[in-house]
Amino acid sequence: MKISVVVTVYNDQTYLAQCVQSLLDQTYEDYEIILIDDGSTDDSGAYCDQYAKTHAQVRVIHSQNQGVGAARNLGVKNAAGELITFVDADDFVGRDYLSQLASAHAKTGAEIALVNNNELHEANGTFYFFLPPELQGTQQLLTPKQAIEYQSSFPYNPPCFVRGTAKLAPRELYLTHPFPEGMMFEDEASTHQLYLAVEKIVVVHQDPYTYRVRPNSIVTGPLTDQRTLDLLRAFQIKVLDLVMAGIDVGPVKARLSGILQTDLATMIAQGRGDSLGSQEYQRLLKIANVLG
Repeated sequence: MKISVVVTVYNDQTYLAQCVQSLLDQTYEDYEIILIDDGSTDDSGAYCDQYAKTHAQVRVIHSQNQGVGAARNLGVKNAAGELITFVDADDFVGRDYLSQLASAHAKTGAEIALVNNNELHEANGTFYFFLPPELQGTQQLLTPKQAIEYQSSFPYNPPCFVRGTAKLAPRELYLTHPFPEGMMFEDEASTHQLYLAVEKIVVVHQDPYTYRVRPNSIVTGPLTDQRTLDLLRAFQIKVLDLVMAGIDVGPVKARLSGILQTDLATMIAQGRGDSLGSQEYQRLLKIANVLG
């Protein structure tokens, strides 16, 4: 089956070459690369155009800046492949990334295939690997409930079950379950919905995807009120969905409480203890302490 690799690009000129080259080097043959230039103000757009001129499997779409969710949805709408995978422009993958996902998807009959990831922390240039040797190379079939539980409890890097990247799924699934637009933490608000829409998920216990941890990314950047409120909105969507699906939200509550405590301590240390986001975090943590 043809795979469309959707790469969202926003001011990523420093990282784009490594990302695109890793995709051009894939051992899988039937695929295309769609670069979504989400209104970049640096030279990323020009770099994208150059790749499209020199490589037949690369296409570029330029759009006004609307955020990751809208950029991914635009890529899905314009994809020629039956299957979709997302790669962020500051990340990169191993040569067998597509082959591993496609093989697991085809052999198991699971609608969604995913792989683990390693992390490159840019601040110190260190790679971090999470899978133990005895798990490397194995596969595990999961129910939607198990995949959602792993978002909070998987012992070897649970964020790989939350992020929109490092997964392979039918284009039709993404068309009927688009990413939320106009907010950060779109993965937190939507990946569980993909799991709930299918019967089986297969996780390949290998880590061909390198997730780059940057000092000023959405996850690690300044704790603005918009960021904090978007995080709460994402979890509100998740909790409501899980309640309606009859899935225990206790692990999600525990994970959110941990995030709120960490972020609140940072905001107080930055002298932002009276901010709107800080006040809302404190209110929720008081409820958790009373009800917990």
